[in-house]
Amino acid sequence: MSTLLTPLRLPTLAVLIAVACATPSLFAYEAGDWILRAGSITIDPTSSTSPVAGGAFELRAGSDTQVGLSVTYMVMNQLGIEVQAATPFDHDVSARGAGKIASVKHLPPTVTANYYPFGGMGGALQPFIGAGINHTTFWSEKLNDLGTAATGASKLSAGSSWGLAAHAGFDYRLSDRLGLGVSVYYIDIESQLKLDGNRIGKIKIDPWIYRFQLSYKL
Repeated sequence: MSTLLTPLRLPTLAVLIAVACATPSLFAYEAGDWILRAGSITIDPTSSTSPVAGGAFELRAGSDTQVGLSVTYMVMNQLGIEVQAATPFDHDVSARGAGKIASVKHLPPTVTANYYPFGGMGGALQPFIGAGINHTTFWSEKLNDLGTAATGASKLSAGSSWGLAAHAGFDYRLSDRLGLGVSVYYIDIESQLKLDGNRIGKIKIDPWIYRFQLSYKL
């Protein structure tokens, strides 16, 4: 009996070993993969205020949470190019000692090159770190009644911004295609403000950005 079973055990063992070795690769990010991410994205400006109008006002932008989307293309096993977008953010602008004086909307699309140290290798946890560039466009700038009274102006405008971005995070793979992820950005954003067409200085936003998302590998 033992002699008859031995030839059957060897190929069975070989198959099990092959499956065990192959299974982790299901979780790998590899060159040519597209990774879609969607979830919540929160922009939290730094707590510092920006003096404008010769120090007459110290302004700070408030935080906001929207739906965040991104697409990553894996150029190589360990290098991905990611484009981040979101639904428009709506921020209150407050002046120290006065409260909310204005509001503004913006979009901060960001492109980063991300390094995946475990790219091409199996493993449920796929961390990454990267850097890139951001372009932020502002619109729908509005002074409220307090802002109009405090500044003596009727129109506020905010110029667009170019800046560097740093990015780090990870995906935890739930299956070959689906995962959960967290990531953090720091972005250099500042905008030239104008009241009734006259420059009054720049507001520095320089936010931390937090993303909680689902990921899907195509």
